[in-house]
Amino acid sequence: VGGDKAWLEIVLRQQPRMSEMRFEGVKGSEKKDIEERLSMVSGQQITPNIIARAEQIIRNYYDAKGFKNAYIKVDQQPDLSKENQVILTVRVNKNNRVKVNKIYIDGNEVLTDNKIKRTMKKTNENGNILNLFRQKKFVDSDFADDKNRIIQKYNELGYRDAKIVADSAVKFDEKTVDVYITVEEGKQYYISDIQWVGNTVYPYEYLDAILGIKKGDTYNLKELNKRLNEDDDAVSKLYTDQGYLFFSVQPVEVSVENDTIDFEMRMYEGKPATINEVNIVGNTRVYEHVVRRELYT
Repeated sequence: VGGDKAWLEIVLRQQPRMSEMRFEGVKGSEKKDIEERLSMVSGQQITPNIIARAEQIIRNYYDAKGFKNAYIKVDQQPDLSKENQVILTVRVNKNNRVKVNKIYIDGNEVLTDNKIKRTMKKTNENGNILNLFRQKKFVDSDFADDKNRIIQKYNELGYRDAKIVADSAVKFDEKTVDVYITVEEGKQYYISDIQWVGNTVYPYEYLDAILGIKKGDTYNLKELNKRLNEDDDAVSKLYTDQGYLFFSVQPVEVSVENDTIDFEMRMYEGKPATINEVNIVGNTRVYEHVVRRELYT
């Protein structure tokens, strides 16, 4: 500084590059999984953002295994044998898996607490003898799946508008958390009417009989989809067994009034598929014409 003037000197240094990565507190199989997730290679430039991203990826990996209290740290040490390169050391202390102490449910009247808890497949109380052979660890992704299972259970009983309005996992001690779920059940719905649209091969009376769902039945979208597409005697099976391989049917709610719902079964029958070619491959002991002689197609 001289008088009312200042001279600035800016010194730049290139970001270091990684020479190698080492691991502490990590099993061999875990090391391979982590390396695949990080996708970091020797010679890669290292920045604070890259280090933070690596720590988050590793934390997510152990969190998915139930180690929510895992200590993760990626340290840098200069590699004295290579100019401006560093050795990264991934230090992991998994600590104990976090398990579920208690599950508290609020807002439910149709389903009991125990019924909801049994619906949850992966989020289970640690001290409950009924969960002896079930998973006890708390994993965010598994908890999200279990919340979907709760809603699906309500939907099967006709509670189309059921939703989870609040949920949380609160630390109970160093090894467990308490899980809180608040549900809003809504009202039960029933099927008022079913109309078939686009059917030309089979009359609607026959399709009604195959579907097996009638006016006044409890709304159950899962069962409806099974009867349309999944069961061995489903509606779609009628068509595919007759060569309509491009057949599709979509149930659409066309009217919701009070507690009743009208459905349209919108169908695309298409044309029956025919066989273009029959190719025979791998026959070394029997001539092709002999094989074809035994075929009905």
